[in-house]
Amino acid sequence: MSSIQLLTKAGQVVDELARSGPSTPAELAKAVAEPRPTVYRIGSALEELELVRAAGAGRLELAVGLLRWGTPRSRRSSIVARCTRNCTGCASTWG
Repeated sequence: MSSIQLLTKAGQVVDELARSGPSTPAELAKAVAEPRPTVYRIGSALEELELVRAAGAGRLELAVGLLRWGTPRSRRSSIVARCTRNCTGCASTWG
């Protein structure tokens, strides 16, 4: 697989997670028509970039690293802080 093809598949994985929410590598492999080992490698690379994260039960979900791609550097830390604060508040409220 060429670098361009790999980037295209990684984009498809991110798009699928945005569309369907937390998914297993098997579900993603079926959705993007790639073998599971390839999706595992793509998922690992996306995790290192903080674009996806483990969601429990073997699932992956989108992560806050995606905020870096559409937000000016000066606003990133405040957005991440607000998201973290909101998630922490939700966790303490709903357990």
